[in-house]
Parts: sequence; C-alpha cells; structure tokens
Amino acid sequence: MKNYNYKSYFKEVIIRGKVCYENGYPVQNAVVFLEAYFPYKNRSNQIKYHKKFCGYTTTNYNGEFYCFIYDIRYYYKIKVFNNKLSKFKNLSYKICLN
Repeated sequence: MKNYNYKSYFKEVIIRGKVCYENGYPVQNAVVFLEAYFPYKNRSNQIKYHKKFCGYTTTNYNGEFYCFIYDIRYYYKIKVFNNKLSKFKNLSYKICLN
C-alpha cells in the first residue's frame, strides 16, 4: 500500500463543523465566517499576519456547516454570529469541528 504525503498531494480541504448551545441543542441559521491569515515579514523582519475574508455560510437545522479551504499553508479562523443570542443573553454556544 502506498503512503501519501498529504501536504504535497492535497491542497484543498473541506471543514465540517457543528455549532451548538452548551446544553447540546443545535444553533440554527447562525452565520459562520471564514477568515484566512497570510504571514509576511515587515521591515524589521518580524512575522506579521494579513487578514482576508474568504466567505461565509449558514448552519442548517442540525447546526452543521461546511467551509472550503483552498490552501492549507495558511492559518484560518472561524467566527460564528447568532442573532438569537441577543434575546437570550445567558446562553452561550460552542463550535465542534469534525
């Protein structure tokens, strides 16, 4: 059986995740943003990161979402916004990635 080096053969990844409240119920219709951070060196040779918006999606009725990452060499951040939390201020939620 042949072993594959994932870094050289696969440069695109699909992230599957789920957003749920702490009590376990799924968060429906939450907006999920994907941001990429590109490293660069400034004049003093320090590594800094440039932020770029990559896209957004919404969660389905089970709280699941999918994001497509084009290049695995960079860092990515997932942000979740839910408008229903303004009504229920004592609820918090978490992200589970698969």
